[in-house]
Amino acid sequence: MSASSSVLGVALLLLHLCGTHSFPTSACPVPCLCQHSPLLNCSSLGLTEIPTRIPATAVSLNISNNALRSLAPLSFGHVKLKGLLHLWVGSNALESLSLILKGRSGTRTLSSGEQECTSWAPDLQLLSAERNHLKHLPKGLGCMKSLQFLQLSYNQISKIGLTDLDNCIDLKELHLQHNSIISIHPHAFIDLKQLQVLDLSYNRLVTIPVPAYQSLRKLNTLVDVSFNRWKCDCNLQTLRRWISFDSEMGDSSWQVVCASPPYHAYLSNT
Repeated sequence: MSASSSVLGVALLLLHLCGTHSFPTSACPVPCLCQHSPLLNCSSLGLTEIPTRIPATAVSLNISNNALRSLAPLSFGHVKLKGLLHLWVGSNALESLSLILKGRSGTRTLSSGEQECTSWAPDLQLLSAERNHLKHLPKGLGCMKSLQFLQLSYNQISKIGLTDLDNCIDLKELHLQHNSIISIHPHAFIDLKQLQVLDLSYNRLVTIPVPAYQSLRKLNTLVDVSFNRWKCDCNLQTLRRWISFDSEMGDSSWQVVCASPPYHAYLSNT
């Protein structure tokens, strides 16, 4: 989608603009490449563990295309990356991902009874974790108040729960295409006040709760729900009425093509 490429372009531009803030040679962890900017490039090195001695001044960290199964050293506070803005961990072997700092300082209970979490990358703006084996959305996304871009395509995520996206108030793009999502909580998107792009294509959705649709509709979010398994029965009837109404008003971003029952699937494809 064009909007996603624009955000990635902005991230790359930021890297060039930060060129005056580089790592000392002695601070560059072996075997990574510390470029003439605060970009630490540890991609495509066959790594099975997170490099040690990651500089605290790192603004962007690329550890994609490796064989990482865990980012545990980061979550246990062995590496503190308070100034990290961009993190690429795509094309690894991650089955889960937590942004929460473990231990006593990781979570605390407020007077209201709610849990407040602390992230090991609290200023993160871009997280790209596509092409892993994630079965759930990363934990602690709401700990990062500045998160704007979340790329989680080509994983094995099966649902979007009530609290998965809590407090992601600045999130602008959410890419979940090519997963195995079968259910979305009715109020999963309620905190996403700035969301501009949502890609749910190539999943296993048979319906979407009307409240979830209404949350996105109020924002004029660009949504892609193509190539799902829509079951056009009574449970989808109310949602289809909303979509039909909005289409007549000029919003045709939601394209629901019936996959079942067979009669409706035939009509949808003729």
